[in-house]
Amino acid sequence: MPWGWANLLWSFIEQFFFNEALGAAIMATLSLLTLWLTWLLLNLPTRRLNSQWRIYSFFLALIPAIIVCYLPLHPLGGTEEEMQYDYLIRKGDWQAIIDKYNNQKPLSMSCNSAAVLAFFQTHQIDQQTLVTNIPTTKQILSGRSAAFIMSDVYMLTGLLSLSQRCAFEAMESIEDFNKSGRSLVRLTECSLIYGQTELALKYISLLEKTVFYRRWAQQMRPLAEHPELIDGHPSFGKLRKLNEEMKDTFFM
Repeated sequence: MPWGWANLLWSFIEQFFFNEALGAAIMATLSLLTLWLTWLLLNLPTRRLNSQWRIYSFFLALIPAIIVCYLPLHPLGGTEEEMQYDYLIRKGDWQAIIDKYNNQKPLSMSCNSAAVLAFFQTHQIDQQTLVTNIPTTKQILSGRSAAFIMSDVYMLTGLLSLSQRCAFEAMESIEDFNKSGRSLVRLTECSLIYGQTELALKYISLLEKTVFYRRWAQQMRPLAEHPELIDGHPSFGKLRKLNEEMKDTFFM
């Protein structure tokens, strides 16, 4: 595909941007590289080439700058509000979510759900209030970021089937049909809790080939190979017991 190498390269780099400092360092390095290449291309022709070639070299010097500026401009898959809440919920920064919610009430249903979860995580509401205020309608999946938010919300609420569905929907909404490491992590967790060990091993094998998720996948492999260990897992065991006792939930 045209520019396929650029898409592959940026997809590889993009996974590290969850760490703010590392993401900033990567962008700073790329920007400095662009400046250096631009300086190199603009200064060499001044000594050796005529004015016509200097014009050509000027446009050539723009190429690395354009790459740095436009590679990150992938489809967002959600509103800026949803991406901000999604980032905070991944970090588990519940107080920041509450502060953001109190400062300005969000427009997105998924962002409101994230705020409700944050109030629960900070012990300001009980579990019954949490479950009551988390919608289970398809309309909440307004985009990829919303689906990721709700996958996390449903997982922490104990609505496992909905969390699994949202993770799958988020991955399938990717424009270039690539797979999402984050979605595969959630699908792995759900498969382990449900006892679908063969499916979990399939996801784990894929994640073990990545750089960012390899260590996590290696930690999950013993749980897939020895399912009896899941009952003793601090979060998976609790979620398995909860889903054995409660009625399965689907979108309305």
